[in-house]
Amino acid sequence: KSTLARALAARTDLPLIHLDREFWQPGWKDKPPEAWLARHTALINEPRWIIEGSYAATLPERAAAADLIVFVDLPRWQCLWRILRRTLTTYGRVRDDMAPGCPERFNIAFLRYIWNFRAQNNPRIERAITCHEAVRLNTRQSVDVWLESIEP
Repeated sequence: KSTLARALAARTDLPLIHLDREFWQPGWKDKPPEAWLARHTALINEPRWIIEGSYAATLPERAAAADLIVFVDLPRWQCLWRILRRTLTTYGRVRDDMAPGCPERFNIAFLRYIWNFRAQNNPRIERAITCHEAVRLNTRQSVDVWLESIEP
């Protein structure tokens, strides 16, 4: 998701918002719910944006504010491989798409979350995007082809 979002932002010159940067506080602490909802509302009320991240609880509001929803629905093994590769290459450092004070770490709970993501979240995502313009990309090739189709 992050790689596609960065490429799309570069191609369209739209501002890119990484939800992980907005949600997490230093030390991997959740933002308090009221503060998170207020921040999320402020973000989606901006006139132009690309927002990257799932955060299914706030997806309905985000979907309603979006012109287009890009649902990256890659196979589980591919998602796990990318997470493991990212963890190995950035371990101990704060990525540019992550909140300050949240260095990359090996997190078995996050791997479980990725493993179960489709079963636990896809129905909610599909309900949220049903009434909106959406593109579902489920292979690396479909991601590349779709991105190439976007006019700069």
